[in-house]
Amino acid sequence: MRETVLKRILKQQDSQEDESLEENTFSVNGTGIFVSDGMMDRVPFWNEKLPEEECDGLKEVIFTAANGNLEGALNQLSFTPIHNGASFIQMAEVMERYVTENREDLATEDLLFFIRRLLTESEMIEEVKLGLFLYQNLFECDAETDEIVLIYADSGEFAMQAMDLVKRMENGNQKLFELVKDSSGYELVTAVELLEPETKEIEDWIFRNGTDPFLGYYYSSVPISRKCRLIERMKDPELSKEDYSILCSVICGYFEEGYANGYETLENVNEILKAFFELCQRRITKFMLYSLSRIQGDIRGFKKHREKTIVIPEEVYCLEQCDRILNSEAVRESIIEHVNRGEWIPLGERIGVLTDEIVLDGIRKEPMRNVSWYRYLKEEDSRRRALNLYFEEDLRAEVLREDKENIDVLFYLLELCGKFGIADSVYFHAALDEDNFLISGTAANILVDMNRRGIAAEDELLFRAQNYLARMEKDELS
Repeated sequence: MRETVLKRILKQQDSQEDESLEENTFSVNGTGIFVSDGMMDRVPFWNEKLPEEECDGLKEVIFTAANGNLEGALNQLSFTPIHNGASFIQMAEVMERYVTENREDLATEDLLFFIRRLLTESEMIEEVKLGLFLYQNLFECDAETDEIVLIYADSGEFAMQAMDLVKRMENGNQKLFELVKDSSGYELVTAVELLEPETKEIEDWIFRNGTDPFLGYYYSSVPISRKCRLIERMKDPELSKEDYSILCSVICGYFEEGYANGYETLENVNEILKAFFELCQRRITKFMLYSLSRIQGDIRGFKKHREKTIVIPEEVYCLEQCDRILNSEAVRESIIEHVNRGEWIPLGERIGVLTDEIVLDGIRKEPMRNVSWYRYLKEEDSRRRALNLYFEEDLRAEVLREDKENIDVLFYLLELCGKFGIADSVYFHAALDEDNFLISGTAANILVDMNRRGIAAEDELLFRAQNYLARMEKDELS
């Protein structure tokens, strides 16, 4: 059974133009917009509710299956909106009313058998979601069907429905926890929404592992706030640096997409924010300062795009607290202390305490990691001194390593050479040899631009750059 269902999931993914489960993306109704597994059901823009009359066909399918005509139901299913580009979630509200009102007539053994056929035989994602919906709304736990559900619960596309079904099984919360320990994407989002922190292990897992790094804290910040005793953690004198950073990220998540992720529904949101800013005042770290700056930017950015008469108290409070802490003498002194050790350089720039010597010293000590510090240098002479470091033989070799580890440094140096009019043959020849068109194309454009400005490059170098751009233009035309 397990092998059969896994093969079906693979076929369902293929039918949505996905190359493999590892790719985990598919095109939205052939539009060319690619989304992650499970994302589409969470975006209202793609899920406008269908009129009730358009759901009549699906009602007929369910009624036919419940009355024993399974082949007829499967045939009728191909004429419903889910076979014409609609998602099941667009019909879910209407269908929920229908099955609730007709539960006694629909909850038959024949319909349960129909559900199992959808879950084990269908190659359509929306048909499987129909099956999961019917099982959830019309039937109690059934061992054979639950075995299938557990497999679907481990797939992001079906997590919203299947994980809810896992929760109602015997020891469902613990079973769900074991299932999702290594999950990611929207599967993880759903797990964090559903899991209850029955044990300290589960609570700590939600807090530390309940956020997908690519999706960020927009989805997870509110569930984490409800389930992980944030105020208690904020007041813990032994709070680790890692947990402090997580707390900062959770609060940032409240404002990631404006007043939209539901943080205002938290009963103790004001107490959480108060405890957070008290913690920030007690314990100054670089990540905390960046987090406060980010909160400021997100709030101010979204305020620009809404009516000026709309005032959200939590936002007003957060802006006041961010301004107070970021402009405090304690923060200024801490930044100066770290800047003098060659740390927190961007923050030093923010409050105007950087000197060119501090920046140059940092570039000398770690030229590969700190090449971008160049932008903090104020004097022309300092900028030339910094650039000249990379013309030394040992640094050239490090920039041009065969493993390409420092390819981003080469890209940065090309731009600096262009700015100062230095047609360095070693770096530019190396860049033109690169398969990465971003590097090679940048090098060619800079050389041709310098030639227009009257800055000479060796003939072979200029010839290569002009030929490269001519080939690119020809390829575009063809």
